[in-house]
Amino acid sequence: MRIVHYCLFAAAIMLLAACESHTKDDLPTKPKDQLEAALTNWNTYYGSDIRSEGWSYEDSLDDEEDRKEAVDLMTDASTTWFPSIAFTDTTYTTKAVQLRDDPSVTQAAIDDWKSKVDGDAKVGQHLLKLQWKSVSDGKSFVSYCLADDDKLIYDSMLMNASRVHPSNSCFSYKMWWAWEGDDPANWTRGSIYADVTPTCRNGVPITCDKNCTASMTLGEAKINCTSTIVDNCCSMEYSWAWACGFKSVKVAADGFTLEVEGIIGSGGSGNGSCTRCCEVTPTP
Repeated sequence: MRIVHYCLFAAAIMLLAACESHTKDDLPTKPKDQLEAALTNWNTYYGSDIRSEGWSYEDSLDDEEDRKEAVDLMTDASTTWFPSIAFTDTTYTTKAVQLRDDPSVTQAAIDDWKSKVDGDAKVGQHLLKLQWKSVSDGKSFVSYCLADDDKLIYDSMLMNASRVHPSNSCFSYKMWWAWEGDDPANWTRGSIYADVTPTCRNGVPITCDKNCTASMTLGEAKINCTSTIVDNCCSMEYSWAWACGFKSVKVAADGFTLEVEGIIGSGGSGNGSCTRCCEVTPTP
């Protein structure tokens, strides 16, 4: 009997150990700080529409089986949520959507997304559960976030949201990872830039040198520019767009204007013009 009791006790201890729950303290400091900052910033900018309700430590990926289970959880098309954020120069709208909400998303795009998540997931990482709530209808939902010991790796909500900040050049935008705070000088996700510099001779431009560049990590950014000489000035027109998630940038029928298509993810577009002039030499 003593042997039976001992075996039962030992089995109970092993079961408890296997079911041991994790706490937030199990997540290393660097990714924890990133996550806390990201959720605080989310509520600052998007909280009137979709609010972060906190997070919990879900599991540690101790072996290949854990890793595959995490990937399956994060790429389940029937349960995974994404942001849908549309920007203009002055406003934005935010809501949460699923893949079924955008019938234009192709199976090839879904397969690419699943493949990327699978490639990012590694044994030894941490799986976190993020809680969210839609303000308009009170609906709650979750997303699953991967982190290693140094940084956040992927979350369908956080990684598909980005903000932009204009500067006072001809045109300049910087893009934001959710944990990067309020200072655009620290934003590293991407940028769109346009300016024109006249090469002057006797107060008249002989060339208009365009500098138009765009790039974005985990997304795409593009800008089209064209310039002409008008009197003693270079006049430049530009069209820009950026997108992440399952949104994409396309060129309109005029071959110049850039637009964003799709629902899932973040994106913005616009156009404008600026003028740079040569200094006119006064007549003696």
